[in-house]
Amino acid sequence: MEGELVIRAMTKDDVARVHELETVCFITPWSYNSLMGELKNKLAHYAVSELDGRIIGYCGMWVYFGEAHITNIATAPENRRCGYGKKLLLYMMRLAVEHSARSMSLEVREHNFAAQNMYYALGFEKAGIRKRYYSDTGENALILWNNDIEKLKLHFGTQEIWEGYYRAKNREEFLRPYRADMEYAEAIGAEYVVFHVNDVSNEEVISYKWEHTDEEVIRAVAEIVNELTRGKNYHFKLLFENLFTPGMMLLKPSETALMLELTDYENKGILMDTGHLMCAPQNIIDEEQGIDFVLETVRKHGELSKYFKALHLHKSTTGEY
Repeated sequence: MEGELVIRAMTKDDVARVHELETVCFITPWSYNSLMGELKNKLAHYAVSELDGRIIGYCGMWVYFGEAHITNIATAPENRRCGYGKKLLLYMMRLAVEHSARSMSLEVREHNFAAQNMYYALGFEKAGIRKRYYSDTGENALILWNNDIEKLKLHFGTQEIWEGYYRAKNREEFLRPYRADMEYAEAIGAEYVVFHVNDVSNEEVISYKWEHTDEEVIRAVAEIVNELTRGKNYHFKLLFENLFTPGMMLLKPSETALMLELTDYENKGILMDTGHLMCAPQNIIDEEQGIDFVLETVRKHGELSKYFKALHLHKSTTGEY
């Protein structure tokens, strides 16, 4: 059984193991003395990730003038592709925000596509290239920046407010109520559980200026759902409901297909909310037009319509507003 991942600050007792990982993961590793020296560097912050009491990864960064820079990050080869590196970097992003950083940068090898995919998924974007940056191979480095690491503070003002809003200080605390609800649904023999596939801030509800694309939201929801259901043998059907804000709106069958494809849980389907659907195009002015639009949406989905397992049947027109 997989143990619990623990992420904490690096101490001097950890340096020997961290240096061991450096030598395993990199051709030109940092020296033991360099790593030890980072513990005395007032700009530096280092963390290690432990699995079953053994250090399997580490990450270091410098924070200065409102910016954070990742100096090194690594996961033991036998523990890669398990999401541990992503969790470690998220920890460092939160730590950077706590130290008043607004943005974060790093370098990654031009051909390290696995690492690049992780960084892009966390909001990093390519900002430039350092030619022949890596002396061991002469390979170029991509310079990546994330200028949005304090998004929650921008929306809520302070960490205290957003922690109260979400009733969570970290990802696991955020997911805990969802886990409890799913366990409760299983315990009472619920026939289905519904997830709304959307993401919207308070400001977006008013402005209708969206920060994320439908695909970005769909991929994020699928990642959460997969984490919640991994290793579980639930008997209920998992239904995804459409809304009229970024996510699965049922306007594009390809996005509906993506939601279903990315979800590992087998017993899944779609709950169509007709009122939400009528609001999505923002130009339906009467009931007859709304009914035609709902039926056309089902027809457009073709073979995918077999996944439509339930309806929330009501109307809501937006065209006159």
